[in-house]
Amino acid sequence: MTSDKGLIDIVIATCNGEKYIKEQICSIIELELFDVYIRKIIVCDDKSEDNTLAIIRSLVHHDKLMLVTNGETTRLGPTKNFIKGMSFAEAEFIMLSDQDDVWCNQKLKIYIDALNNNKNENLLIFSDLSVVNSELKIISPSFYRYQHFNPQSVYNLKSLFLENVVPGCTMMFNRRLLNKAVPLANSCRMHDWWLILCAAVYGKIVYIDESLSQYRQHSNNQVGAQRKGIIDKLFNLSKIFKTTKQNFKKTISQLNDFLIIHGKHIPETERLWAVHLINCYYEKKIIKKIGYLTKLKIKKSTPMKTLLVYLFLITGER
Repeated sequence: MTSDKGLIDIVIATCNGEKYIKEQICSIIELELFDVYIRKIIVCDDKSEDNTLAIIRSLVHHDKLMLVTNGETTRLGPTKNFIKGMSFAEAEFIMLSDQDDVWCNQKLKIYIDALNNNKNENLLIFSDLSVVNSELKIISPSFYRYQHFNPQSVYNLKSLFLENVVPGCTMMFNRRLLNKAVPLANSCRMHDWWLILCAAVYGKIVYIDESLSQYRQHSNNQVGAQRKGIIDKLFNLSKIFKTTKQNFKKTISQLNDFLIIHGKHIPETERLWAVHLINCYYEKKIIKKIGYLTKLKIKKSTPMKTLLVYLFLITGER
């Protein structure tokens, strides 16, 4: 497999990214084995109004570059922009990239090594990443330790139904998996969450326990590695609670649609657990809710997150 030239397409979703895009593009084209394995850098731009595209054109040879622009009147947003970008990929494997990170020089080589050791019909590979500030100063050497996430939770479907722990910018997956995942439901919260769910159901997930990207945190992050201090949380408690509750409702909606589309391929135990979770959320009678809750045994990445799930299930849709 590794003798195949142009094995991988890299999809980058951009929008007004001129401040950091040069560093990310340079880190990609300077990857060890870039010329061997990368077919195209596919840039899907969401109506940038700055010099993002001009900077990219000045850095990437035209033979390696595909620019896809948004001709609609409104922006797509990051999820739909990535989905659009992936639809233009033709290589056997796809890597996703944010516009503001920096990749380590060995990232591609290490992913290729993992690929060669795990030739599976539907495959997704991901790694840890370091968390850095806007100037690339280290905040934490490990995203997973920083966020109190366990990367091994990707092997537990029940956990994945409630929480995504894999940033898309660490993912490499094959076209067979993408074909299983598309079309993504309108309720899909993030493209990377949907992809990791499909990988858990249909294929094999491989975790590389090395930080192979610098995950830049700045004021314009769409998602990022968010960790607020106690004082900040206290002052914004009402807002945080409201947002978390709204996000949980979206999670339930996403899970419901995932079951509709992929439910027959989900193992029976995990499928019934998801059905109980959804039914519990929408159930109006407290006695029935309690019945569902006794079957769920929910555990998220932190005790507080777990407690909030139980609270949102008890209060239900309001």
